[in-house]
Amino acid sequence: MEDIKAIKAHLERMSQEISDLMKILMKVDIRDRERREEAWRSLLDASEEVTRLWKGPSAAEEIRSQREKTW
Repeated sequence: MEDIKAIKAHLERMSQEISDLMKILMKVDIRDRERREEAWRSLLDASEEVTRLWKGPSAAEEIRSQREKTW
């Protein structure tokens, strides 16, 4: 009977630890998602800036010259 009580107590502690870990993981996931979204916004902003400042050939012209091997 004591073994069953000890096992039950152990399982209850493990359940609490799992619950605590899940709470931590949810907080980390939210922070990671926010970081990913911020990185994506930054990439889009940078892409627009690069496009605005680009003075070279267009992408279509670049592809055409590579296909024609006119370097």
